[in-house]
Amino acid sequence: MSNSPRQLNLRWADTFVNSLSRYGIRNVCITPGSRSTPLTLAFTRHPDFTAYSHIDERSGAFFALGLSKSSGLPTVLVCTSGTAGANFYPAIIEAAASETPLIVCTADRPPELHGTGANQTIDQRHLYGRHVRWFHNVGLPSDVDAEFEKLRDATITAVEAAMSSQQGPVHLNFPFRKPLEPESLRDLPVLESVEESAEIPRDNPRPLSDDDISYIAEAIDRSQHGLILAGPLSVNRSARESILKIAELLSYPILADGLSGFRFGYETSQLLIHHASDILRSKDLPKAFFPDLILRFGRMPTSNTLNTFLSNHKKAEQILFNQTGRIDDATHSVNRIIPCNIGELYKNISAGFSSDISKTQATLLKYYFSAEKQIKHLVEENSWPDDAPSEPGIFPALIPLIPAGSQLMLSNSLPVRDLDWFAPSSEKDINVYFNRGVSGIDGIISTAFGIAAQDGKPTVLVTGDLAFHHDMNGLLAWKRYQIPLTIVLINNDGGGIFDMLPISNLDEAKYREYFQTAHGLNFRKFVEGFGGNFHSVQSRQDFRQKISQTLNSDSLDVIEVKTESKASMSHRREIWDAIADEISVL
Repeated sequence: MSNSPRQLNLRWADTFVNSLSRYGIRNVCITPGSRSTPLTLAFTRHPDFTAYSHIDERSGAFFALGLSKSSGLPTVLVCTSGTAGANFYPAIIEAAASETPLIVCTADRPPELHGTGANQTIDQRHLYGRHVRWFHNVGLPSDVDAEFEKLRDATITAVEAAMSSQQGPVHLNFPFRKPLEPESLRDLPVLESVEESAEIPRDNPRPLSDDDISYIAEAIDRSQHGLILAGPLSVNRSARESILKIAELLSYPILADGLSGFRFGYETSQLLIHHASDILRSKDLPKAFFPDLILRFGRMPTSNTLNTFLSNHKKAEQILFNQTGRIDDATHSVNRIIPCNIGELYKNISAGFSSDISKTQATLLKYYFSAEKQIKHLVEENSWPDDAPSEPGIFPALIPLIPAGSQLMLSNSLPVRDLDWFAPSSEKDINVYFNRGVSGIDGIISTAFGIAAQDGKPTVLVTGDLAFHHDMNGLLAWKRYQIPLTIVLINNDGGGIFDMLPISNLDEAKYREYFQTAHGLNFRKFVEGFGGNFHSVQSRQDFRQKISQTLNSDSLDVIEVKTESKASMSHRREIWDAIADEISVL
């Protein structure tokens, strides 16, 4: 290929894409634009890449986020210059906070057009600030061989930064001069699959030091009644297995957040306390419920009740284990953070510990287990008692029907909390996904489609109506790519979570207008406009029937459950009151 300006652009982009392919990166999400033409042609010609086209940059970025969550590898994002890259920003912030790898490629105008008032030209350097792990301005394509080597080195550094112990997004800015496209697509060289693969460079967490091991051992020896708190964890079975073995060794109950991954696939363990946030609502708990040592894993709990529990027990020694040493401690109650490979933690600390259980530890374990058993029964009996639609009843009706190996994506606000409060545990292995990095309601549908696209497993999204409305552009993934997805749409005509706040008891008109934001939308026509199927259900029986049907289909199915937010909140409180009465007599 010659080194004319138009051919140089393409050769430059081909080199970059080939370099990424060597590391097993396979997914790219591309949004339309002229300045990004060399990158678009390189990715779509390469046999190793699956390319997804997205009209809306925000939706495309969240779709990429879902692909990365499911695959565990970086997804590449490509856009043109100007505000296109700015629309990636919400997903990049979520990726940074949730430690999800992305490689973001923004095309740019050449240097001579900056500061001239040229169209579609903004300063894209450090566009995402501190929300990316690494930024690099690639520079204009050059016909000097050494510059191609620098491009390959930059690609390696980008992959390294995205897949470091603190995974996250990286940003590469690619300026290009015109002409951007070849004179003919037939002139382009054939790109071949890269056979010589390279292992993705990763920096592993440092091993536990002797000082760490001594500190942990002494804390456990001092403790008379300890427990484990497992907050939201990414899909990481080895970490969960290690935590469970530690609990078994020490006879510690595991207070398992609904997003910890312990809710499904671990039914046989009596150490798992899934309804801890319900238990701890009671104000009449015996002292035997309270620990003197808390071993913490994962992010801050979903439930404010658990967070309050941590804050109220600062006298208990609290040790936080995570991969990066990140400060996940909004309650300011942790005594020590120990960065480590959690999957290896059991092997590192198990030697020398006795499995003998003290009397006080046995009492704590007994109380939590008894409470868990009672609450499980109460939730099953009271969550959806009649034919009236019930928000607390959604997960008790849904979980028994989801097949093993499925994927469950949860929207923020009430769905993640209702799973934590009311979802039954199950021996079925169900992978749970969520965007809890910054807990926004944007991009939820797009993220779910990205998760579903990765390996074709049955995927269910449970979302509220505001999050659904916020990302209806994401439904285009069905129309363009026929990715099957079942969406449970809980429609209470606004932001029902605000019913939990004191503002809901003040001026009714202001509350509905500025907080609840009722919309009155008929979602059926929107869904059908994107080629999906829309089902509206009222009774528990209808809901279960529609779920059973749609999980076996190859379509987009939206199952709407219309509820009334204040009645649903009253129902939750009735269940919590019944639980508190039950706990008080233990």
